[in-house]
Amino acid sequence: MPTVQASDCEIRIRFSRLGAAILAAFHFVALLVPIAMGLPRIQIGVLTLINALVFGYAWRNLREAALLSLRLPGEGVPEVRGADGEWQMIATLGECRDSSWMVTLVWRELASGRKARAAILRDACSEDDWRRLRIALRWGCLSPTRSSDGARPASAHSQES
Repeated sequence: MPTVQASDCEIRIRFSRLGAAILAAFHFVALLVPIAMGLPRIQIGVLTLINALVFGYAWRNLREAALLSLRLPGEGVPEVRGADGEWQMIATLGECRDSSWMVTLVWRELASGRKARAAILRDACSEDDWRRLRIALRWGCLSPTRSSDGARPASAHSQES
């Protein structure tokens, strides 16, 4: 396991109340739509069951994201610490997205090859951590292919439009 250096930056993710509110509101409206449409009770029941299952899955993902910590080393490969408390070296994938209110991280653990993702809303970390996360994502600091001085790979410049 790599040792922590003075230049390492750790970003701690906490539970997003905004994410929970958006999730609850979305699924509440999804419950009301079949009733407002006047569908038969059996269809309402089936859609309610599906809605509950999807809500449970999304809630679990929201809770799992709250257990993450992300380490951005001054040099080397970024790492993520999950619920088990173990740091795993990761490689971010091209599916990562950044907006002013949400960052979606998609990564593959280098040791196990397991693919994972987390939607991190702005209220899930401190303002400084939010800024560091967005800068790291934009400048390729989460990429294991960057050079040892932290510069963005040349290929990353040509892929953006």
